[in-house]
Amino acid sequence: QQLTTTFKYNDMESVRAMFEVHPDSIACVILEPEKYGPPEDGFLHALRDACHEHGAVFVLDEMITGFRWHSQGCQRMHDIVPDLSTWGKGMSNGFAVSALSGKKEIMELGGLKHDKERVWLMSGTHGAETHGLAAMLATLIRTSPSSRRCGPRARSSPTASSRWRPNTASRTTSPSWGGPAAWSSAARTSRAIRPSRSARS
Repeated sequence: QQLTTTFKYNDMESVRAMFEVHPDSIACVILEPEKYGPPEDGFLHALRDACHEHGAVFVLDEMITGFRWHSQGCQRMHDIVPDLSTWGKGMSNGFAVSALSGKKEIMELGGLKHDKERVWLMSGTHGAETHGLAAMLATLIRTSPSSRRCGPRARSSPTASSRWRPNTASRTTSPSWGGPAAWSSAARTSRAIRPSRSARS
């Protein structure tokens, strides 16, 4: 059974066509906020609105852009808050770690404080490999605003903070501040997932 379909990045007509071809059957839409170019004409905001109009979850994949474009993700640059966000090893300076974050009402479906069907939102497979978590914490502390103002690097050099500003031209410098709050592919074609019995469980 085909469980995914596609649409074109920066093309709301293809998004509308996708929802028309698959009425009431798109569970979520997943895309990178940027890849080969930025969103145009408010594409991300229009896409989010279309998702909510059709009852789909809007997910931003920040595996590449998170902590590289901006320490709070590319979504911060474009002033967009998705329903869910995925994060990768950019948040741990290259060590193996990943994270899922999102809106409380969705994230709590993976918890125990409700009587609904539980959704599995995490894995304990690598739970004992704490070096990645240590690297993530060090990265978050190092790139936080308080670290820049009060940390040893900031005290020793008046220009230390300038080394941590993101370079939006090259997209390769370290993040500037903070960690993800409530945020998570755009090749020219992106994906939407159609729900099935296994996808919902």
